[in-house]
Amino acid sequence: MVDESARQAMRQWTLVQPVVSSYVGAMVRDRSARDDLMQEIAIAVLESFSRYDPQSPFTAWTMGIARNHIKNYFRSISRNAIIFDDELLVSLADSFAATESQELQQLEHLQHSLAKQLVRRQRISKDPQREFQQQPALQNPTRTNR
Repeated sequence: MVDESARQAMRQWTLVQPVVSSYVGAMVRDRSARDDLMQEIAIAVLESFSRYDPQSPFTAWTMGIARNHIKNYFRSISRNAIIFDDELLVSLADSFAATESQELQQLEHLQHSLAKQLVRRQRISKDPQREFQQQPALQNPTRTNR
């Protein structure tokens, strides 16, 4: 059975996870590395939840954990990646923490809509007949012979 502390940790993580995911996604290009980092961060947050001070914002506390995991990630691949300095990581973490989840959802929706439009336009440009069908009808009325 899951105790109340674990439930609270999972609830808090569920609320802050989109912000952390956006931050990690902005910092790390490799998709599999992002997925691994998100799992590591989630585990770290849940395991260290007993040390969380409820008087401080949970998002800021979680972003600190994420920032540390990202720094460790960049250290491990330092030969092959551009490394961000600590000041930039702190600044970016603070910016993502300040972003409301509703704004992130709107940005994700916009990104999804734009991707759909691009795919649609690519399909149309590859099929000239379809492109012709997509154009609005001419506005000139046809003449009738009397």
